[in-house]
Amino acid sequence: ESVIKNPDFETLTAPNTIPDDWTAISGSSGTIAQNTTLSNVSFGTASLKYTSTGGATIGVSQPIDRATLTSCRRYMASAQVK
Repeated sequence: ESVIKNPDFETLTAPNTIPDDWTAISGSSGTIAQNTTLSNVSFGTASLKYTSTGGATIGVSQPIDRATLTSCRRYMASAQVK
């Protein structure tokens, strides 16, 4: 069970934007968008694609509702980068 909303980046309300429930947190000179090219997807039907037009540093974030967490329980986060 995931406490992260839209962890697979598959839900996208507005075309050519960051997938739903995610927010760009820093950077410039680049774009972040959903990618549905299957050779770039490890699981499911979408991934997150960052295209740089310079030496930009950029990231995405999502707040986690503390009410969804259980005390003394371990949580794991992972990502694959290509």
